[in-house]
Amino acid sequence: MEPLHTPDASTLRRFLIDGVKEIDRRLCKVGDRVESGFLCTIEQLAADALRETGKRYKDESLVAWLLAARLREAGLEADVEKHPLDLGDRCDLMVHLGDGKSIGVEIKFAWKVWLSTDHAKQTGRAYEAHFSANATPTLDKLEAAPWPEARAAALLLIGFDHVEAPMDAEIAGFQQRQSVANRGWKLTAHEAWPDQRDPGYRIACWFWQREPHTVG
Repeated sequence: MEPLHTPDASTLRRFLIDGVKEIDRRLCKVGDRVESGFLCTIEQLAADALRETGKRYKDESLVAWLLAARLREAGLEADVEKHPLDLGDRCDLMVHLGDGKSIGVEIKFAWKVWLSTDHAKQTGRAYEAHFSANATPTLDKLEAAPWPEARAAALLLIGFDHVEAPMDAEIAGFQQRQSVANRGWKLTAHEAWPDQRDPGYRIACWFWQREPHTVG
């Protein structure tokens, strides 16, 4: 992998979203067949994480672990589930950019419509309320954290939906209700692509970032 030399914020968010796409493209064994797919990969790599770290990473933390490994391959220092000052709440992924700069990234899933590992269609009941109930306190936590100087914060949302039922309108509504822009957050990246197993389903990423802010 080509090294990242003191990347800027734009390079980092592109690298992280590309990392999610890479997870989706990985091959995994399902029964007597081999296929690719984000959920299949996540389910199987949990065992790898347990063997390597002794920790039972799940969902967002497992994605953070995989992204951290990719960042290290590119020459960056990255920590999983680390608090900015080693106290209190943890951040899913802490990336050290060099020159005293770093960024804390929280990762969240949003489940609207998706295919399970056995290809069964699944629909998230009250998913919008569930997403808002998870994303809102995440923004609050990142804003309240006693970040050291030159440390930015970000939220990476990984969503699962369908081309005929995208979640874009719900995301826009969340931003408006929570006054996300007025709180200093900027939606700096958004990309969606077809599920490897059925092009009608999508995996989508949104990346919000907040500039460095110090407390105290």
